[in-house]
Order: sequence, then structure tokens, then C-alpha cells
Amino acid sequence: MSIEPRKGLLDEAAPAPLSTFTNTVISPENIALEERKARAVVLSRRDKRRVEGRITVIEQSLRGAEYPTLRLLYREVRDQLKPLQERWNQLVEMLQATPDDETLKAAQQQLKQDVEEPYHKWLQLKSQLRKLQPLVTEHRNLVELLNDQVLAKEREQIERKLSAQLKAELKIYEQLIIACWNRLGFKHEYEKKGKRKIISVKFSRRVVTMDAHYFQIDTGYKSISGKWFDRMPQGVYVAEHLLHEKTLTELSITCRHQVTGVYDKHGNSGAWVVVHRLEAVDGLMNYVHFNDVMQRYPWQDAKRLPVPIGVSHNRTLQWGTFTEVPHMLIAGYTGSGKSNLVNVMLCSLMQTQSPDDLRVVLIDLKGGMEFDIYKDIPHLHGTIVSEIDAVEEILEDIVAVLYYRMGKIRGTAKDIDVYRRRKPDEYMPRILIVFDEVASVGDHGPTSKQILQYIALIGRLGRALGIHSWLCTQRPDTKVLTGAVKANMTARISGRMSTAADSITVLGNGSAATLAAVEGRMIWMRGPDPMPIQTPHITEDAIYESIHKAQSFKSPPPLLIPERKVIDVIWTPEKIIELSLEHLGGKITWKAVYEAAGDLSQSQARDLVKSIWKMDCIEFQGKQYKVQTGQSNVRFLREIPSINP
Repeated sequence: MSIEPRKGLLDEAAPAPLSTFTNTVISPENIALEERKARAVVLSRRDKRRVEGRITVIEQSLRGAEYPTLRLLYREVRDQLKPLQERWNQLVEMLQATPDDETLKAAQQQLKQDVEEPYHKWLQLKSQLRKLQPLVTEHRNLVELLNDQVLAKEREQIERKLSAQLKAELKIYEQLIIACWNRLGFKHEYEKKGKRKIISVKFSRRVVTMDAHYFQIDTGYKSISGKWFDRMPQGVYVAEHLLHEKTLTELSITCRHQVTGVYDKHGNSGAWVVVHRLEAVDGLMNYVHFNDVMQRYPWQDAKRLPVPIGVSHNRTLQWGTFTEVPHMLIAGYTGSGKSNLVNVMLCSLMQTQSPDDLRVVLIDLKGGMEFDIYKDIPHLHGTIVSEIDAVEEILEDIVAVLYYRMGKIRGTAKDIDVYRRRKPDEYMPRILIVFDEVASVGDHGPTSKQILQYIALIGRLGRALGIHSWLCTQRPDTKVLTGAVKANMTARISGRMSTAADSITVLGNGSAATLAAVEGRMIWMRGPDPMPIQTPHITEDAIYESIHKAQSFKSPPPLLIPERKVIDVIWTPEKIIELSLEHLGGKITWKAVYEAAGDLSQSQARDLVKSIWKMDCIEFQGKQYKVQTGQSNVRFLREIPSINP
């Protein structure tokens, strides 16, 4: 005997996954149409009559000014002038070859007289048309506004239908969640006059989005008198019962979608239950294409060098600008999407930034194969670095540039952006160092130590000077990713990690170990809280297209590298004196030295500076100096004037 299952709420009304959400691929040919749909506005009858009346007035004004006739005459005169202009150019070339030819001079003079009348007529017509151009533009915009009414109404109908579907879903999920909590016993039952009463958990707020439904748990309310009352059923607790991990699992099974709990630790915004509508278990999109992201490139912030990081919850595009994110640490095992993300960010930069604004240093210790595709871009400084000794040399050059810029900018501006505005003739491009598999430098003795010192120094001082770094690694290594290196990595990105320990090495928490097993899923950290994102995917064709766009830029002059390198493995009082006189304007305070040196601790900088303060006479490059106290008790090295006999 078979038992027919009872048709309940879940079978009757629960929406199927993605019932009202589909991924739409927009072809380039339809982008203009999609933009028109987005701009279209539904006009009221009154506004529509006003627009139609304004169109009539403009058309009458244009007819009164004989706009069609003027436009026709303008084209005729312009067409008459074209062959005359070509003949003039030929005569100029011929006279350059034979400047003494009288026949050519006479022909040029005659042509000048022939051109004079139609040219003045052309200028007059052009002036008349220019005065009428605002009316023509307004007429075109108003006509387009009327024509877009069909598109606007279609979009409004779709949005209204979608909104109704979402609200229906919201009610269904609310009933399912409360029914599940009741089934699990998270309710209060009592009898009154022989009847059984049930007090269930209620929601105080509901928020609908395309990607998720949000339900705020009603924990209490404020009466008119100002007193607060508890609304929770007796014996039911939010953290212990309603948002417990096992309870959320039951809710996910009941709703057939991933259900998570969110609460404010400070209690300001309360506790929320979130039902994610997307197919992924963490409520994120499973695929984002690079070209779709670049269609939304924030051109208004182009000078800040934004790069696309990925799409977070509610389809929010996350961008990282060089002004806010000067350095990045990117980690992830093979297949996690690390190399893809680096290609995405590089391609976005090379097709939107001129080589005059950005130079790139590419370091790949895996034979250079990772970056070989970029070997011909004009943004590249030098060649792709693939040997450990060459890494030390290129970083030494960049550090020399860093100190050179420090000397130029100090006293003139606070950072490179302000300096560029104040001294446009001394325009300095930003420099980006992309270091793939930085963990490979860890086993080369003194060379490794020197490279890590350079990296730490660039991380400490590079932001204001326009020198930035992306450090990429597959295997987190605490010997390489030291505290000094990670301290200035203002943003960190990690793909899925196999252990929480590896995740902690990169991010400082174990969130990368619990990422969904989706290609391109990563953790993005710009502050204390980890943010799951879906990084864009870039195809090989899109990479070649970006390289082709980059090659359209004019090749810039080579990056100026100062001859003198002002950094050493061992800091001595003599080196500190050299640093002070050549790059700090003679300033000799432990804080200035600490910030400029980069690889000194505060106590080491303090001890070295104090030893210099005790010197009676300091010699440097044949000159003598002594320590003097200036304004605000700041000490400087002042030259002792020589006494000639």
C-alpha cells in the first residue's frame, strides 16, 4: 500500500531556485539599447503634453530660422571648398620644392581670391547653425524621450512583475522559517480557557533584494511611554537557538536555499535571518566575465587607477584604487584563481592607463612563463625578471627611484598626486611591481634578506611616492611573509586554502579555509572583516584584446633610474648621516630616520641618531657639520663654514 504524501506549504508554494533570476548576456550591439532602457523615464500625461508642446515650439522656431535650408547650403559650400582646399595644399607643397616659381605664386594668389568668397559664406553659415544648435539638441533629446516611452513602460512592467514575485517569495520564506522554528520547539506554548495557545518568533523588518531576503528578528519594542518590552517567546534565545549552526542547516533544507544568520555584536541593528536566492551556498554569483565588469569601469575615478576585484553580495562591484589600496597580498593554491585575478587587474590597467601614468615591473621566478604574454606592452619597465639576482637589482633600482622622489616631493607636496598638479613639467608615473611567487625568495641567504628589506621599504614608503606592489604566492611562508612585509599590505586577497593555519598566515583569520569550492571564489580584505567575492574571469582572447589596446599607446621614454643607491643591509652612523644630508634636508631625528630607512626598528633608529647627536664634528664629502637645534626642538645637521686665511 502506498501512502500519498500530504500536500503542504513547501510543496505548494516554495519557489524553485532561480525562479525569478536569470543571468543575461548582453551583446555589444545591444549595449546602446540597454543603456536607453536604463535611462528611459515614464512620463505622466501632463508631462507628456508639455514635452509635445515644447517640441512644436522648437520646430516652429527652426522653420522660422530656415534651419533645413541653412543646413543644405552649409553642406553645398563645404563640398565646394574641399577640392579648393586640396588644390591649395598641392600648391603649398610645390612651392616648398620650388619657392621661386612665379607661375605657382600667381596660381596660389588666384586660388586665394577664388576661395575667399565661399570661405566667408561658409563661416557665416556655420555661425548661424551654431546659434541654432542648442535648439536642435533639445529637440533631439525631447523626441528621444517620447520615443523611449515604450521602453520605459516595458521596463516598468518587468520591474513591477519582478517586485510582486519577490514579495510573494518573501511571504513564503517568512512562513517557512517560522514553521521550522516552531517544529524545532523554538516557541512558547500555554493554555488559556482550555485552549492551547502558541507564541511564535516574529519579524520586525523585512528587506527584499534580487540576491537575498532579509528578516530582522523582533526581539523587543519601545512603547509610547518610552519603556522597552521583550517580544521573544519565553525560553527562546537568538544566538543559542534561532541562529545556531544546526538551526540554520535545518532552515536551509526547509527553504531549499542557503540560509545564514547575521547579528550586530554591538546590538545596534539587531539579528537577521538571510535567505540567499542565488544558486551558490554563500549567496554569491558563480561566474562574472571580465568584459561585463569593464563595461562598468568608473571612468570618473580613472586617475586613482581603479582595478576590478570582484562581485560581492547584492552584486556589488568591488574596486581597489591605488590611492586606497597601494599594496596587495594575493594568495591561493593552484586553481584558486590567483593568476586569473592578476591578469584581470593587469589588463584593466593597461587598457585604461597610459604608460606616461603607469609603469609596470613584472617579476616571475617560475621561468617568466606567467607574464611572458605581456613582454611587448609599452608599460613594461625593462624586461620580465625571472632570476633571483635580477630581482635584487631591479628592486635596488626602484628603491633608488623611491629615495629620489622623496627628495623631490619633500617640502613641495604631501604625495605624488599633489606634486603632479603643482609641477606638471616634472610629471612622474606611478610604478607597479607585480611579484609572482614571492615565497621563492626565501632560500637564498643574504640575497633573500636584502630583497625582503626592499619589499618592506617599498611597502612602508611607496604609497605617497607612487610606488606600489602586488605580492603573489601559492604557499604561505612565514619566513617570507614576515610581519614587516605584511604590515603595509593594506589589502589582502586569498583563494581557498586547505587549512585554517594557511589562511591565518595570509589573512589573519581562517575564512579562506571555509570558502565555497567555486572557481574564482576568494576572500577580499581591506579592513578587519573578510568579504567573500567572485572574481571576474578573463579569457585568453580578452587578454590579447587588452594587450592590443595597450600597444596603441605611444612608447614612453625609459624610466629615469638615479645612479646612486641609498640603502644598505647594515645601517651605520655614517649611512644615517648620508641619508640625512642627501634625502632629509639635514634633518636628524630618530622618527624621520625610522620612516626613511624602512628596515630599522624604532629603537635602532633612536640609538643611531643619539650617537650622532653626541658627535662634536661630523665630516661628510670633505665638509664639516655639527648638530644644531631648530624650531620645535628639531635637530639638523648644519655645515660649519670654513675660515680662509
